[in-house]
Amino acid sequence: MLGGVTGGVIPPGGNRALAKPPVRRLARDLGVSLGGLKGSGPEGSVTREDVARAAGVARTRSAAAEEAPGQQPHAAADLSPREASVAPAEERIPVRGVRKHTAAAMVASAFTAPHVTEFLQVDVTETMAAVRRARDLPEFAGVRVSPLVFVAKALLVAVRRHPMINSSWDEAAQEIVVKRPVNLGIAVAAERGCSYRT
Repeated sequence: MLGGVTGGVIPPGGNRALAKPPVRRLARDLGVSLGGLKGSGPEGSVTREDVARAAGVARTRSAAAEEAPGQQPHAAADLSPREASVAPAEERIPVRGVRKHTAAAMVASAFTAPHVTEFLQVDVTETMAAVRRARDLPEFAGVRVSPLVFVAKALLVAVRRHPMINSSWDEAAQEIVVKRPVNLGIAVAAERGCSYRT
């Protein structure tokens, strides 16, 4: 017990709502004010369920304020060559409502959730045949053609079709930053360790 506080709960008569530190953190992450919540836990303390319920109500209220579907950023491929040459290098999209809470939860998960790497086995027989054919083409003379060329091309096509993949979150501005240029980086094993090429 420290200063009249036991187990992280503010005692009755305190200035703050009854809630444990993990619950307060969840409320802060979801943008929920504990002051107006009626707790359903022991001695009227606010629980995680209370916060989640309040966040759900807030999301329902803000759904109408969300931007209309279809207002997605256009891919650079949809622009004419002249338009693409004068188009800004990036597009900034203000984030409100559900998107704002989702972005905050994703940022928090990067530091609180375990990351998983998945390994898959695929049949690349046709890809290797395409590599051999490409090596014989005059336009690839002097170029080291490997399966990685096809993987990189497939990734670039996917990013062009789905520009939101090539975006980042600006915490200070509370905006999604959709980048027009694609800077593809590839890490390779080198004698002195991992080398990063773009």
